Amino acid sequence: MSVVIRLATRLYSAMLRLYPISFRQEFGAEMVTVFVEAIVEAEGESRRHLLVTILREFRDIPYPFYANIGTISHIRSQIS
Repeated sequence: MSVVIRLATRLYSAMLRLYPISFRQEFGAEMVTVFVEAIVEAEGESRRHLLVTILREFRDIPYPFYANIGTISHIRSQIS
């Protein structure tokens, strides 16, 4: 496994902490496995493809975090 893949995997794993713990416990290991498979395959095609794949996966990580913030804010505004 290349240095780029190891670093990307570490960063991806750290970014998974944006998900709720129950979600991470159920799906975290599988998500990391799928991520590693995708970037290893992309690395075999080209550096550009590897970079695009990594960036696409990182872009999609924070969505649940921001979605939860919106939901919590909405719930708080309804209670007040």
